[in-house]
Order: sequence, then C-alpha cells, then structure tokens
Amino acid sequence: MSDMTTENPAPVLNRPEYEAIVVSDRDPDNNMRVLVRLLGLQDNVPEEELSWATYKLPVGHRPGDGDFMPAQVDDIVWVDFPYTSHGQPDTRRPRITGSVHYCPEGIPNFPDEAWRGPKRLQHKRTGRQPSPDGTGYHASRVFSVYGVTVEVEPNGVYRVTQDASGTAVEITKGGHIVLHSEGAAYFSSVGNMLFEVGGDLELHVKGDILERARRRISERP
Repeated sequence: MSDMTTENPAPVLNRPEYEAIVVSDRDPDNNMRVLVRLLGLQDNVPEEELSWATYKLPVGHRPGDGDFMPAQVDDIVWVDFPYTSHGQPDTRRPRITGSVHYCPEGIPNFPDEAWRGPKRLQHKRTGRQPSPDGTGYHASRVFSVYGVTVEVEPNGVYRVTQDASGTAVEITKGGHIVLHSEGAAYFSSVGNMLFEVGGDLELHVKGDILERARRRISERP
C-alpha cells in the first residue's frame, strides 16, 4: 500500500486529524473497515494503493453489542493515525474519528430538522391529535438515517417518524403519547392486556366494529 505521499509521509503528519473521503465500504476481509483517501494528500494515489480505515467506536462496544453508524461512500470524515511503525505514525492504519462539518453550497451537512432547513418534516396528525411544536435552529438532538428521523427537543419532546409515510410515535412536552399511523395499526399481546382510563374514552370509527371473544365478562369483581 502507498503512504500519503510519494515521499516519506512523516514530515507532513503534524496534525492530529485529517480530512478524508470514503472511497469504498467493501472490506475484502469483512472486518467492517472502509477505504479512505486523504484530501489534498492522496488525490492522485491509485485506489488500489489506499489504506483501509477502522472506526473510533463509542464506549460500550463488545462482540454482539454496541452502537454502530456505518460510513458510506463519498462521506467526508476525520482520520487520524494512532498507531506507529518504527517510531513514526503508521500511515497504513488510518482510523476514522468522526464526520467533517461542512456546508456544500451553503447548506449544512446536517438533517434539516437540526437547522430548520427547507426539507424538514411536515408532521402528519389528525385534527384531534396535538400538533408537534416547530423545531428550533441548532437546538434539537436529531438522528436521521435510512428514512427514519428521531428528534429530542429541549422542551422534553421525543419523536420518531418514518419520513416517507409520516407514521410517528411521539411523547409531547405535556407528557402525552401520540401514536399516529398513516397505514394500518396493529396491537397484540400473547398475555393479558390492560387499558386504564382516568378520563373519558372516545372511539371514532368510520367503518364497522367487529368483536370476537371466547367469552365476554361484563363486570369483574
């Protein structure tokens, strides 16, 4: 494998981290590594001479457990070289430490919900369900991947939304729970199921109500 430059790379390794672009996620050894190209240092290095990078993982990783977010091709990431060879940083063993914050064409590389971008979710609810509060700029904890968005708001709101359909689960700032499905909804239990209602119980049904029970007990002592 090639080093970062055609010459000895040690003199240029004077920064703790470097910007890199992910070239491939097809690790030939299936060790969950990705191929990276250091920007400005390996622009002309053939792909077959680049190095496979490992991840700097959050605490709690062990075989079968942990939190994993895969890097994808064309992601811009931070890379460092924590390992040494003969007293010098080993440029054949890069490590991804995080993603680079950048703004292509003035657009932050964040979920739109994090910065009130134009493509942020327009949450779907029925007329009788509480409407979600608007998200703020640079205020919410947002996790968005593969068409699912999780938002945690400073006022205590927690919301999970399937982007394409609008189906969502939410805990409101008042402590209410909203379950909204744009399709069918299914609730099942192999054991007992208990509903306790301290106030009124309303059912709004446009179709039929079908009931099947082995036996019906109208009142339990």
